Amino acid sequence: MKHNLNIKNAILVVITMVICYLPLGNRLGNRCMQIWDESRNVSNALEMINNKILLTRYFESKPDMWELKPPLLVWLQAISMSVWGYNEVAARLPSLFFSMLTVLMLIWFLNKQTKNICLGILSSIILVSSAGYVGEHGVRFADHESAIVFFVTCFIIFIYLFQNSFELKYLYLSFLFVIFGWFTKSIVIFIFIPPVLLWLLINKKLYKVVLNRHFIFCALLSICIVFSFYYFREKESAGYIKAVIENELFSRYAGKAETYKYFGKADYFYYLKSLITNRFSPYFLILVILSLPLYFLKYFKNKKLISFLLIIIIFYIVVISFGTKNFWYDLPVYPTMAITLVLLVSEYFNFLKFSFIKPVFFTFFLTLIFFNYYNAYKNTFKPEIKDNENWRALSYFIKENHEILPTKLKIIQNGYFAPLNLYIANAATSGKHYNLSKTLNAQKGDTFLVYDDSLKTKASKIYLSKEILNKYGCSLMYRQQ
Repeated sequence: MKHNLNIKNAILVVITMVICYLPLGNRLGNRCMQIWDESRNVSNALEMINNKILLTRYFESKPDMWELKPPLLVWLQAISMSVWGYNEVAARLPSLFFSMLTVLMLIWFLNKQTKNICLGILSSIILVSSAGYVGEHGVRFADHESAIVFFVTCFIIFIYLFQNSFELKYLYLSFLFVIFGWFTKSIVIFIFIPPVLLWLLINKKLYKVVLNRHFIFCALLSICIVFSFYYFREKESAGYIKAVIENELFSRYAGKAETYKYFGKADYFYYLKSLITNRFSPYFLILVILSLPLYFLKYFKNKKLISFLLIIIIFYIVVISFGTKNFWYDLPVYPTMAITLVLLVSEYFNFLKFSFIKPVFFTFFLTLIFFNYYNAYKNTFKPEIKDNENWRALSYFIKENHEILPTKLKIIQNGYFAPLNLYIANAATSGKHYNLSKTLNAQKGDTFLVYDDSLKTKASKIYLSKEILNKYGCSLMYRQQ
């Protein structure tokens, strides 16, 4: 009987993985490299492949003092592109890997806690059907988000299991994922430690946990690893620690990191409003509504777990709301919210006494999930506007016309070059050499590519040039004399 149950669960997990793959991995290379952290990460990975320097990120052949995060993700991207080539899919494969692992983690945890694999399956589908999770700067791209979401989720799960059972394997796993999380996106994962300590204090377990010799060992080891990295990184590029303190650590969560702010002076409720209206809609509003009566009901089977997760969600949203407003900063709690929502729905479903209400309630919830999932999957086919930004237009021009472009080409634009680096590296594997320039410096016989209208006009006036191809607002031109 148990053997048959294991086979059944394995089949359900495989089916769920396929269902979740569609919004996570379908047409993964459909969009060009994005100007956000994605193109910078990939540029760092490309330089790492060439210079073989593993500890320090490089950009334009110099230590990167803007992208200050530790290099775990860049290592994985460098490995992926070394194996699968210089293309969008290879660059984004580590993100797909972590997003699929997150699905497995949700299924495993909820099945372990509730002995009901269907709750884990529902939470996974809710997660991959949320607009923010699979949208821009989400887990489908080569940003840090997919990896940090996975590591944060693992930390939350294993620290909860440890404080419940005091099995040391869960404690060591918790700290392992804290280190991985820090090595992915710096301070972010440390934000989740205070609400965990608060939970331990409320449940009178704080001293028992923090005075445990294994906890102390893990904490000291973690501190040593973190400080060792900063020490050696500072030795390789002086000024790194100062840059980290000023821009990467607490300044982001006090709203003072102007270099990394993209949405101006958004108000305190920016994240709350975006979760309700778009990024985790309609799930977030349902989560809030179902959470309100939690402490007025006498019997809640998973009340402790739900309370633990709610403390983490509330604390994290409050903290990031004080800081720099970038829409993707809310992503680390999406799996936690998906788990909490499914547990709440399950509790209310079991609480309902009238049999005719249960199927209505269940059908309504499944219908919401279906429509959200359908929209998430449909968005993987949504074409990107290709001519509204210089970096995007140039990226698509090079990508789609690679075969007909000359062996030597100058790309001239007044802007940020990082999104183009992947396509330039790919061209180099075919023996083609593309040079980047912010000034119009074509020589006689040169073929050059421009997007900016002022550069096109200037080229026509200064040079006797011939336009070979025009697409997405880009002009491929040849200087005759």
